[in-house]
Amino acid sequence: MQLVGYAVFATAMVLVVLHRNVAREYLTAYRAAHAGATPGIEWLVRQDPHRDVERLRRRRVLVVVPASVMVMAGILLVVSGSG
Repeated sequence: MQLVGYAVFATAMVLVVLHRNVAREYLTAYRAAHAGATPGIEWLVRQDPHRDVERLRRRRVLVVVPASVMVMAGILLVVSGSG
């Protein structure tokens, strides 16, 4: 079970790196569309009125949610298998 945990955790780290790139694109577009403002935590649930920014927001959500779940699952699998 511990080996599965390491595989899940490694996959999550790939998604975390991918999220870094996606988030950078999203923030650049958000700041350009909203006069330099920075989105708060509500970016996860609130749609953006600008079509291009919304497309990037959805792409970011599709990467960050699975990455978060996989990090937690990987940690739980590694810890539960080390006993």
